[in-house]
Amino acid sequence: LLIPTGDSNLDAAESLRIPYLIVHGDNDEVIPFSHASLLEAAANRAGIAVQRTIIPGADHNGIMDTATARDATIAFFRQHLLRAP
Repeated sequence: LLIPTGDSNLDAAESLRIPYLIVHGDNDEVIPFSHASLLEAAANRAGIAVQRTIIPGADHNGIMDTATARDATIAFFRQHLLRAP
């Protein structure tokens, strides 16, 4: 949703200059669980802050149905969007 069409996720992870959140289920049938680690490593190489939340047992489509995923997303946006200038 937030990555421009045609860009690879790894390229974007290395070029973003803002903190970002990875929320991933360890039972995702669409995107391999190992991809979360690859994205996090790419961001770390670029010195970008990453918050990673893994949801045990969550699949691809049901992940945001979990309180853990919703809470992590809300906390991330509160931390990074509600900062006083």
